[in-house]
Amino acid sequence: MVRLPLKDELLAAMKVAENDIDAANYLVQRFKEILTEAKMLDKSKDILEKVEDFAKYVQFKLLSKSQPWSGEAGEKSNFANMQSNIADDAATKLKGAIENGEINGNIKLDMALNDMAQLLRGYSADGKALDSKAVDLLDKLFNAWLAENEVVSKGSTLHECDENGQAKEQNPAEKQKMVEKIKELITNNQEGFAKYLKDKGIPITIQQHKYPEARSEAEKEQDVKAAIEAGTDNKEGMADEEGVRAGPSEASI
Repeated sequence: MVRLPLKDELLAAMKVAENDIDAANYLVQRFKEILTEAKMLDKSKDILEKVEDFAKYVQFKLLSKSQPWSGEAGEKSNFANMQSNIADDAATKLKGAIENGEINGNIKLDMALNDMAQLLRGYSADGKALDSKAVDLLDKLFNAWLAENEVVSKGSTLHECDENGQAKEQNPAEKQKMVEKIKELITNNQEGFAKYLKDKGIPITIQQHKYPEARSEAEKEQDVKAAIEAGTDNKEGMADEEGVRAGPSEASI
């Protein structure tokens, strides 16, 4: 009888393979073979998908887009390289969803960022909240844009980060300075998130809102629903729900 690997064994194997593309791909191949032999492939699709995602992220991290012979500089770090590759992959999938009619209408990002760098955001198209798949792709693109500006999202809070994507310690004044930087930069015609997506063939409109400091989650949810339905005419809230939720966390493996 075929024995399936325990969770700890699988995690240990992923740890060994995290810096080797061939090893990561072999892990996927071998795990799929074991599931097939155990007749557990259909029942374990979710786990297999996570292992396949792991192998994909290893490639994103280690495959450089630079061409030294042409004088093109490489990425600063594995983190920056990974974010750039993730963004390209997400953009391709998002454009496919638009072309296939899965996303109809103009994409809009409504966001609110407070002085503590806590982020709330909602994505919609023609007044309707996008589904979780589209939201995930847009979050990956947003995280990549943040990374280009030396910022990372952890637990729906933004932090300045080092070249490896590790959050830096920030005092209140430094945090406030970063918040103002992002608020000004995100709609910048040359370096903003809309320009970043436009360069990848994805048009988006961005509207910033006042952060709902002292409101319940139910009130925030009602605010953002009303904002999306009304075309976001000067509404103030954001909320947690499909397509409308707290800010994106960094991608994890």
